[in-house]
Amino acid sequence: MQPSCAEARNNLANAFLALHRHEAAAEEYERAVALEPAYVEAHYNFGNALQKLDRPTDAVPHYERALALRPDYAEAHANLGGALHALNRHLEAIAHYEKALTLRPDDPEIHWNLGLSQLALGNYALGWKNYEFRWAAGTPGFRRREFPVSIGVGT
Repeated sequence: MQPSCAEARNNLANAFLALHRHEAAAEEYERAVALEPAYVEAHYNFGNALQKLDRPTDAVPHYERALALRPDYAEAHANLGGALHALNRHLEAIAHYEKALTLRPDDPEIHWNLGLSQLALGNYALGWKNYEFRWAAGTPGFRRREFPVSIGVGT
């Protein structure tokens, strides 16, 4: 009914993303940002859809645009870090992870990703420390495993 409504396009794209229809989502986000170039969330979401499509080079400018519009957007800093990490641009990724951590210092996923970039550069002391944050409560996909049996030498 309102094909020029950027918010409706963004919401439709969110639905496509939830259905794992990443290409359709990217197309709708692209329409949303064309209709409203200063739509922060649409740029951020577009970057996320492009990341799902394994297109980090294309995602970077959308995260950067979101950050130009809202410099304190922790999630955009973190996801830009992820795109840069995927491009082996680890120093830049680290800078964005660190900025995200100034905004959300206790976020275990940001620490974990920071650790991955630090490890990639050979900074093992800080890298392992940040990598260990993956065990913190709330990090998706990680939980400590308990082993009920102790295995000794010679048993």
